[in-house]
Amino acid sequence: MQSNEILALGLGITAPWRLIDQRLDTEASPNVLHLTVAADRGSAFACPTCGHSCKAHDFAEFTWRHLNFFQHHFHITARVPRVHCPDHGVHRVKVPWAREGSRFTLLFEQAAMMLVREMPVLAAAHLMEIADKRLCRIVAHDVNQAVSVLDLSTLKAFGLDETAARRGHTYVTVSIDLDRPPPSRRPRLRPCRTRRTSVWRRWSRPGSRRRSPARSARCWRPVSASRTSPATWA
Repeated sequence: MQSNEILALGLGITAPWRLIDQRLDTEASPNVLHLTVAADRGSAFACPTCGHSCKAHDFAEFTWRHLNFFQHHFHITARVPRVHCPDHGVHRVKVPWAREGSRFTLLFEQAAMMLVREMPVLAAAHLMEIADKRLCRIVAHDVNQAVSVLDLSTLKAFGLDETAARRGHTYVTVSIDLDRPPPSRRPRLRPCRTRRTSVWRRWSRPGSRRRSPARSARCWRPVSASRTSPATWA
């Protein structure tokens, strides 16, 4: 099996796309592996709206960042066509290795989201060697997509706040459905009153031998879900 075939198999590139060139830029720091992908001449592409097979209208070149190849950065470049659909007009086709509008491959975004789940965005951005703002855009897209499929018709009020963790510049966002009781298998959230704020104390699970110290996070006055879109608090 040739090297082009191995790389194409790893990237999931299928017809009409094929890998036509590869080169390692050793003058860049860090080194960058460039792959060039192209479609077979005269190929037909599916309309992104209806899926109807159409001829290419024109082409434009795009580059995507992929997961590192060993210690080297990995970029994929391709000339992506627009198709002219008789029913929906001219549209840019979708490539199988990246989502529309992103300059990162799907595998790169998947790895980034796995890191963000375990650590702050800034730390994950340093590991992925990208700007934190670019990583935030990936997170915002995936979170908004996940929230859009949630059934929030029964949500009436929620509490939202941020608290510092370990007295440093690391912050934790706490969001609580004020009407739904917490699951019995998770730490209980118990409301209590102080002089100025309403706090939620987290107690250890029933039956545990040790009682964990009470922890609290300030919750503002419940916000009506009808006045706030899910994307603003997710």
